[in-house]
Amino acid sequence: MTDTTTPASTTPAAPAPVVMVPNPYRSALDQALRHVEGDAGVLVEALTAVQSALEGGAWRSPLADAFAAATAENRARLRRCGDGCTATLRSARDGEPLMVEEGAWQTRWRNLR
Repeated sequence: MTDTTTPASTTPAAPAPVVMVPNPYRSALDQALRHVEGDAGVLVEALTAVQSALEGGAWRSPLADAFAAATAENRARLRRCGDGCTATLRSARDGEPLMVEEGAWQTRWRNLR
């Protein structure tokens, strides 16, 4: 009698295809960057308006001079902080690929602790 069963295949199974998805971590960094740039810009503009009013003579006194100096210092510090924050976020965002594998850590980064 002859064996009619089909012999087992000796060729290995093809690997599963790699599925690429948009990088949600990069998207979150980009969104944070837009918020920081916008918020820092609004705050600097507000302090610039105060500074302009003070320089235009809206308030004259020794206390006004101290207030103007503190406003100028705060505006400069805010610019430095905003610039540093945006540079950090931009660098992090630009270091991330646009697309990642479906199971990459970037797809579940909110769950990582």
